[in-house]
Amino acid sequence: MSIDIIKNIRSGAKDGFKAGKATLTNFLGSSDQGSGGGGNAALIFPPYIRTQTDHLPLIEFTAYERNPSPGNIEGKKKPGTGFHQIYLPVQEGLTINDSSIYNTINVNGAGAVVQKLLEGEGTVKEKLSSNAKGVMDAIDTVAAKYIPGSSGDYVGLRSGKIFNPNTNTSFEGNGIRTFDFSFKLVAKSQLEAEMIRKIHETFRYFSYADLNTESSNLFLSYPCPWTVRFVDMSTGDENPYIPGIWSSYLTAVNSNFNSSANMYFSDNAPLEVDISLSFQETRVLNRNDMLTIKDDPLRGIINGRPSTIAPAAAAGENIENVGGD
Repeated sequence: MSIDIIKNIRSGAKDGFKAGKATLTNFLGSSDQGSGGGGNAALIFPPYIRTQTDHLPLIEFTAYERNPSPGNIEGKKKPGTGFHQIYLPVQEGLTINDSSIYNTINVNGAGAVVQKLLEGEGTVKEKLSSNAKGVMDAIDTVAAKYIPGSSGDYVGLRSGKIFNPNTNTSFEGNGIRTFDFSFKLVAKSQLEAEMIRKIHETFRYFSYADLNTESSNLFLSYPCPWTVRFVDMSTGDENPYIPGIWSSYLTAVNSNFNSSANMYFSDNAPLEVDISLSFQETRVLNRNDMLTIKDDPLRGIINGRPSTIAPAAAAGENIENVGGD
């Protein structure tokens, strides 16, 4: 993705946000992105923040349809406009966890033997030739201890000695990050209750897989990937102080109606809806992603599909680049 395209995305976000349009409307509708669809008007709650000029921090949730195409299911029109955006105020107590996976490995005596062979001068073959008896004795001793049915434990008991397990910490990778968000949406009017309903149904709808009609419903299409960005209400820019989130799947939507008071509007719309969302990133990130994650507002999503392979690191990047401009 070129720098010019990214600049156009950011410019479109600033121009379209206050009008209640999706921040990437022009970009997603262009041939450069290849989405094949336009955008819906953004869902924003509470509605009054559309007219605010303060730098209020918001969370921008965007669902990207896979190969969007309008259709009907039992007479009901399916969304088919490419992407769908929701803006909500940033919750209190925002938590982001970065994790790594470590384990322990016992190198044992065999590992020590291999290490000795690799140390010093000469090839491994030469060392085996010159010290074959010592190597074989060590291997036999290890085998006696670790081969089932051996007498190694008994030998250790009698001699009062055991092999040093040489326990080391082994790195097995970074963990896939997960994120949880909770919102209490309280309506002051039936109009606001209708907006809450649309937001709630959008989250639920796009958390489900779709029937693959081309395969006679033999297969299911993956649910939509999402981007979650922390943006400034006034400018549409990403918050440089909150870490970026890669493209993610919405793994859970939990709903609670009227948790504080059992009150309804005249059309039976509940006064309040508590929504809890859980997201999981589509792939494990690496150190290079920490430097570049905010460079791409689409977070690697092309044609409604997340990228599965991390891009190569650019030469010369270092920790001073973290956080962008």
